Amino acid sequence: MKKIFSICFAFLFFAASVSADDMKFAQVDGIRYNPNDETSVRNMNSIVKDINKQKDIKFVVFSGNNIAKADVKYLKSFIKEANRLKSPYYVILGNKDINKQKGFGKAAYTKTLKIHAKAHCKLKQPNYVFEKNKNIFIVVDGSKEVITMPNGYYKPQVLEWLDEQSTKYSD
Repeated sequence: MKKIFSICFAFLFFAASVSADDMKFAQVDGIRYNPNDETSVRNMNSIVKDINKQKDIKFVVFSGNNIAKADVKYLKSFIKEANRLKSPYYVILGNKDINKQKGFGKAAYTKTLKIHAKAHCKLKQPNYVFEKNKNIFIVVDGSKEVITMPNGYYKPQVLEWLDEQSTKYSD
């Protein structure tokens, strides 16, 4: 039997390991990485080292607000650090990660990830599904490109997609 996990815009954990059956993964939320801030750089370095020390981590999820401001240089620096992970990692957009008015919307964020991230970074588009050990993870993007807000916003087509995925993976 497959289990369904819905990974949405925000998580409650900062850098925690969670077991599902025989699977362990790490989840990092709200790091707001700033390459110009020593504390932020140290924190990211510490998170990567701690995760790499863990046994049997199957993957890592960065679940939003990965960078301090919507900027290609910030994201490239974040990717460089995340690429040091030994495990594959998945990225979810947060309200701090994109800002179309500043020229860094979802398309630019996704394109930057695809170009600069190692092959083990998994992000095809803002909404996607992945499977690990017969567990299904549905990633639903609630970030808003134009007016960034802390609460999620889900367009009708996103909710329809989520409904399709829920039906498809109902077992």
